[in-house]
Amino acid sequence: MPNLAQIAMTAVRAVRPDIAEKAEKELNNYTADKEGLQKLVRDKGGEAFLNKAVDFANNAPRVRAMFDKFGINPNTLKDNVMKELQSNNQSNNVKQKNENPASSSLERLKKLR
Repeated sequence: MPNLAQIAMTAVRAVRPDIAEKAEKELNNYTADKEGLQKLVRDKGGEAFLNKAVDFANNAPRVRAMFDKFGINPNTLKDNVMKELQSNNQSNNVKQKNENPASSSLERLKKLR
């Protein structure tokens, strides 16, 4: 499986090397795992940020050619990223609810009386 970040950076470098350099510096602030991706998307504006990236990938001919070369559809990639981020957020919410169920809160209140 190709490294999608490297593909994207190569595509941007082909069109705008100055933007690619700036992006690489900013990407150093994020880890190359799921948590880093979540933080990046959250810091840059959420789904609107991903929509802008998809628009860029679809409208810039060189970038589009790079994605086509690897058989990657930018819209599908964005949808998969959003599903993954949303599923992770839902699992975190379930964990938080399970860690502090309402019944334990009621029991603590009763003990305070």
